[in-house]
Amino acid sequence: MKQISILLVLLLNAGCSNDSDVFNSTKVTVIDDMTGHHKSRPIADSILSLYDFPSDSEQDATFRYVLLTDKRLNPVQEISLANGNVSERQNSRDEPTYRDLQILNFYKAVRNAVESFADLYSKDSSLEYSECYATIASEMEILAASNANQKIIIIYSDLQENDDDFSCYSSDDMRLLIDRPNEVFRLLNKRHHMPANLKGVTVYLVYEPISREEDNAFGLMANFYKKILKVRGARVVVQAEGKYFHP
Repeated sequence: MKQISILLVLLLNAGCSNDSDVFNSTKVTVIDDMTGHHKSRPIADSILSLYDFPSDSEQDATFRYVLLTDKRLNPVQEISLANGNVSERQNSRDEPTYRDLQILNFYKAVRNAVESFADLYSKDSSLEYSECYATIASEMEILAASNANQKIIIIYSDLQENDDDFSCYSSDDMRLLIDRPNEVFRLLNKRHHMPANLKGVTVYLVYEPISREEDNAFGLMANFYKKILKVRGARVVVQAEGKYFHP
């Protein structure tokens, strides 16, 4: 009788396993700076490699594509793929390739977003203002609130802020950045609050300067962001191109 009871418990546990399975989750956010013409651009294959579906086809995945403009409220496209458990429930015809097709459709949607979404809002001339900090802080807030076990944000930008509180094109403001970076943080943080806890978030700052002046200007702001993000627990990587990422 005891053996039968144990067998029943095992069978019940096996029947409930689909509801208790724990799936990995990957959330990738791309911020694409539309305020000027930059050499470094998002590459779909490089971004998709971060999900590593060949090693984990059951994970749930989210791709968020945000355009950085002269406004704090920006165009966004979000694409999601539910985990394998959800796919199994949706597969009413019990098709053996159902999950594979869902992954391929996710790939296709991300590629289309990377290749065409920005074109809907692109302009021939550069924008006068640039809300870099508010856009980045806003997306950090979303990532900080996410339960994903892999959270990545890729920022394609020269990081040259130009708003009503601070401008990288003002010699006085840049002197303030060098001498009193905490005051610059206070000014920018008024535009959108940066989350206090960014543990588990990997940040890529991607920009390829074409001159020493651009290199120096980007370096100052990149170091500023590295300081405020690292102290909050984020991992920060600065690189010139986005062909490869190492999560």
